[in-house]
This record gives sequence, structure tokens and C-alpha cells, in this order.
Amino acid sequence: MYSDIGLLGELNKDGELVRAYGFNPVSAERGLWSGDLIWQIDVFGNSLRNESNHFSFIHTDQVSAPFIATNANGDTVWSVISKILIANSPAMEPNLIWKKLRIATMLEKSGCMNLMK
Repeated sequence: MYSDIGLLGELNKDGELVRAYGFNPVSAERGLWSGDLIWQIDVFGNSLRNESNHFSFIHTDQVSAPFIATNANGDTVWSVISKILIANSPAMEPNLIWKKLRIATMLEKSGCMNLMK
């Protein structure tokens, strides 16, 4: 699901919201499409008001690539371990939330990087 500023969310095959994204509005004003991700919500029950939803604050590097996500308590729920320049691998632990966004306009699907837009 997209808008003029970029990726707003992901829908499942039934058209229900499963993930929502929030981007820095200053980046959007500067014309950066899907740039500077600030938060992500993994949505359950097709509602942003569901208490079971997982909300994550996204921390990005100098090129707006997500490298760590934290919950409201400041606990790390996802991180990236750099292997080489540009090639990154998510550090996965049991029960951690997977972040599919990499850098602006890139969304990981099935282990491959897909350019969006």
C-alpha cells in the first residue's frame, strides 16, 4: 500500500493490513520517497488499535538503512550484522520481529532484495 511519500503498509492476500510504516515527514517534504523510516507496526486482527500489535522504533544509519529496532522499553527486537559493505544479515533470535525494509525503496522478499517504485 503506497502513497505519494512511499510505502505505508503491507496487506495480506485478503486485503487485511499486516504491517504499517511511518517515515520522517521532513524527508517526504524534501521529496525522498520511502526515506528515513521511523517506526513499524506488525498488525494483528487488521486493526492498528489491537493490543497484540508489535510496535518498533527503527534506528537508521547515515544512508537511512535500518540497522536496529527497539520496543517501547528500549529493548532491541531486531538488528543487522554487517558482513561486507552493503551486504547485511539480520541477527535473528527466537521471538524477534523480522524487518523486511533495508534502504529506501528496498524491501526484502524470500531472501532477495526488490527495488520498490
